Amino acid sequence: MSNKPTYEELEQRVKESERRVKELEQDTVKHKQAEVVLKESQERMELALKGSGLGMWNWDLENDSIVFNKKSEELLEHSPKDIEEWFSRIHLDDLERVKAYDKAIIEGKNEILDYEHRVVLESGTIRWLHSRGQVVEWNKEGKSIRAAGTVYDITEHKKIKETLLESERNLKRAQQISKIGSWYYDWVNGTEIWSDECYKIFGIKKNDSQDNIVSISLILNETYANPEESSRLFRSLAEKNEKFHYEYTTIPINGEIKSICSYCEVERDKAGNIIKVFGTDNDITEQKKSEKTLRESEERYRTLFERSNDAIFLINKRKGKYIDANQAAEKLTGFSLAEIKAKSTKDLTPEGAESRLGAVAALETSKKIGEVKYLRADGTVRDAILTVVPLIGNQIMGIANDITDRKRAEEALVKSHDELESQVKSRTAELEKINNALTVLLIRRDKDKIELEEKILSNVKELIIPILKKLKKSQLDDKQISLLITIEENLNNIISPFSRILSSKYSNLTPKEIQIAKLIKEGKTSKEIAESITASKNTVEFHRRNLRRKLGMKSNKKNLRTYLLSIP
Repeated sequence: MSNKPTYEELEQRVKESERRVKELEQDTVKHKQAEVVLKESQERMELALKGSGLGMWNWDLENDSIVFNKKSEELLEHSPKDIEEWFSRIHLDDLERVKAYDKAIIEGKNEILDYEHRVVLESGTIRWLHSRGQVVEWNKEGKSIRAAGTVYDITEHKKIKETLLESERNLKRAQQISKIGSWYYDWVNGTEIWSDECYKIFGIKKNDSQDNIVSISLILNETYANPEESSRLFRSLAEKNEKFHYEYTTIPINGEIKSICSYCEVERDKAGNIIKVFGTDNDITEQKKSEKTLRESEERYRTLFERSNDAIFLINKRKGKYIDANQAAEKLTGFSLAEIKAKSTKDLTPEGAESRLGAVAALETSKKIGEVKYLRADGTVRDAILTVVPLIGNQIMGIANDITDRKRAEEALVKSHDELESQVKSRTAELEKINNALTVLLIRRDKDKIELEEKILSNVKELIIPILKKLKKSQLDDKQISLLITIEENLNNIISPFSRILSSKYSNLTPKEIQIAKLIKEGKTSKEIAESITASKNTVEFHRRNLRRKLGMKSNKKNLRTYLLSIP
């Protein structure tokens, strides 16, 4: 069986070939025409891009190559050849975010690119770019193989935006510091737009979904404490005032009634109809409180000023003229307030007196001037202690304490004291004479006492003791001998220096206690003392306790004999 084609088959093939050639010729013509159109389109696009500042890029996802047009090359200073070189241009702070976008494109998770980022040029310049693009080609498996898009330099836009944001932040900060909120009222739509500070002032929570738009009904119904106060705005508008301001109080906001000062400016169309009303709201609550406190303070000051017992003068420091004075000042000077205001400090200084009063205007700090003199309206002079206190501005305050009466009393007291002192001196001289006479008498008495003691001691030693010794040698019974011994011992105690010192120093001691004290000093025990004085040991102990008590020996730790030995 032959495999050769038949004539009919060959003819059919030839016809098919001719048809395909014609189609190819037609496709070629169309392709050339498309190339022309594409070229023209590219030229138009390049012109458009050049005018718009847009750069173009074409990213081959399979080969990781990227192509930029001339405008892109101008923006980037140098066109990256592949994706890695492109990534190297991305600012480090933006790199991960850009890679995440590109990864989503490669993996087919995202077909649209739209992000802002920074690039670092070879010169070191940092520029902001806005890149936009999308996937434009896929393979048979549906994988993204090519993306294209534009890149636009938004550096200046970013700078302007940042400047605006900074300006807005500064404005918000300024409003927060000054507690001033701004607003404008759209008269046509009946809505009011507030700044954040306005919401804070009025204690209204901002609805983020509605931005900062507030209905005028909310303002009127939920802000003004007095409905009449809300009508001031509309009265001013009706009177065609272009600029005006007014103050009002709010309903309690977070438990506090606030005072608000509003400044308004009206915008009208050519026909004079209101379009918008611009304004500011200033929270003056603290200012109002301060003003109230100041008024109350001034009232208290005025009360103290008028009721003070001290004379108080307000003085112009530069001119030395009196500005104000209280009633006590009028009493001190004898002049009325109007008369005082017409005078200077020198006018109230007596002729020939110290010039302290006239010099007070030169003082810069608080100072107690000391004693000054005031010339009264009747020509008399009053004494006062003056203290000067500088005030705010060009004023000083003089506080004068009238000491005239006190000074006169002190002078009278000094005179009386001098007279009394003279009398005392005279009386003292008389008493000194009497005292001298008494001293002579006492010396004589002490001398006579010593002489008497010496005479008694001499008689006892020379007359009585020898007789007692002779009696002891005579025929006497035991009882008589015991009595003689007792008499002799007592006499010895009396004439003993120790006994005399004890009896003179401690007059409350009995002779028996003095006798026992002498024996204790000699080192005798209680038993030995009892045998010596013919008494019991308990009696001796009783006298020892009395001795300690009468000698002031409260502590039992002190030795009685040691104490007695300390007595000469």
